[in-house]
Amino acid sequence: MCQAIVQHGLNNLTYMTQVSAVGIAQNPELVAEMDRANFRFVFVGFESMEPSALKEMKKPTSPAINRQAAALLRQHRIGIIAGGIVGYPNDDRESVKKQVRQLLSLKPDALYLQILTPYPKTALRQELLEAGLIVNLNDYKTYNGFLSNIRTKHLGCKELEHLKGNLAFWGVCNPALLACNYFLRNHFRFQLKSMLKNLGFYLRYLLVSKEDPRRLEI
Repeated sequence: MCQAIVQHGLNNLTYMTQVSAVGIAQNPELVAEMDRANFRFVFVGFESMEPSALKEMKKPTSPAINRQAAALLRQHRIGIIAGGIVGYPNDDRESVKKQVRQLLSLKPDALYLQILTPYPKTALRQELLEAGLIVNLNDYKTYNGFLSNIRTKHLGCKELEHLKGNLAFWGVCNPALLACNYFLRNHFRFQLKSMLKNLGFYLRYLLVSKEDPRRLEI
């Protein structure tokens, strides 16, 4: 597809796609073709940098593969939206913070952090049911990945939600990451507007969530 884009002169357009870390790491020649075709940013489901969490989710990646994929994308000046998940059964405050720090060590241009969600008819839901960790069983409108419908063995539902929100917001405000941010370099006005919007949401979240965080629309 990348070759066809170039051959037909369509690489004057900008492309975005979703990729897997293992797919990128194992195919460096593909990343070079994506660069030539003008794929300028990608969403990568790194999920976690914790081997035990990756094994629990049965993901075919590893911290080393995640780092290799991120390095290849940066080498070809392709922006990275890093997808990560927190809220595993054994997560506590320190393990969640550690996971986010490790994801940020990949130097992404944006962080898309979600909470483990017990979607219907999944093996994960059954496992969490058996462990007694699902707080919301049937109100599926909050099953969006951003609101917490579970607890861990060490964190309550709201505590997990607040922790994830704080880490996601302040993580991408890291000066070291902002200095080389793809979106700030290439889409400054759009990114600045987005950051201000997120700041407003975050401040509203702090105020409203003390009463009921589910009043917020994500």
